[in-house]
Amino acid sequence: MNPQIECMAIGIEHKGKIIAAISISYLLYYSNEKFRETNKKILQEEKNKIEKELSFSFPDLDAIY
Repeated sequence: MNPQIECMAIGIEHKGKIIAAISISYLLYYSNEKFRETNKKILQEEKNKIEKELSFSFPDLDAIY
């Protein structure tokens, strides 16, 4: 564990269940409110892309969890 690194994460959902997560790690040196808001937006956008692709490409994904 490194006290100089911060991480943000968001769950990837499929049919209302969290099945995975993505995260961004960065040095605290770069961390400020604007930087965190930008990273939060990036995580949300990527989450939406992944969830859309999962629903389209793997409609029966819930059969394995």
